[in-house]
Amino acid sequence: MVFINNGKMSADFKINPMTSEHIDEIINLQRESDISYWSPKDYERLINDAQTINLVATHKQPKSQKTFGFVTSRLIITISYRRDSLLDKIKQTNGSKNQNESEIEIFNICIRKNFKRQGIGTILLKKLYEKCRSEAVGTIWLEVRETNTNAINFYTSHGFKKVYKRKNYYQNPSEDALVMRLNLTGIRTD
Repeated sequence: MVFINNGKMSADFKINPMTSEHIDEIINLQRESDISYWSPKDYERLINDAQTINLVATHKQPKSQKTFGFVTSRLIITISYRRDSLLDKIKQTNGSKNQNESEIEIFNICIRKNFKRQGIGTILLKKLYEKCRSEAVGTIWLEVRETNTNAINFYTSHGFKKVYKRKNYYQNPSEDALVMRLNLTGIRTD
């Protein structure tokens, strides 16, 4: 059983970067959870891509290879812009400042069925937020099946906003996707 105290996972679990050693359990977990199928090669490519952040929640005991959940994501854009707007000039700032803001898209977040609603998804998201901040990521995007109300409620409770709908985005069965966005400014991870 997982116990969550004040948003922190019990001593039996840890969050680490995803490695090739996790792929077999991730494939089993994805089948158990009915998320869109990704092949072992797909996960291997993600793990080896420097433009991704992929995390797993695993048991702390080295002999226990139990993976309780994971999140996969990828950098999708970097925007450079100059801040020399009229408002900045009115506020008499010191001229223009170059700022970079990157964006990440979450591909999948998945929790083992018998460990859902115990805080693992929240902890994975918070760790993802921390990693995003260290990489100057300001916005996180995702798509979710329109009928997946549990996931929509989960994302909404973590600050994601519905932006628009993509018609027939998903297959097997065909379904629309809601595109959701989170601006990391002001989001706390403690």
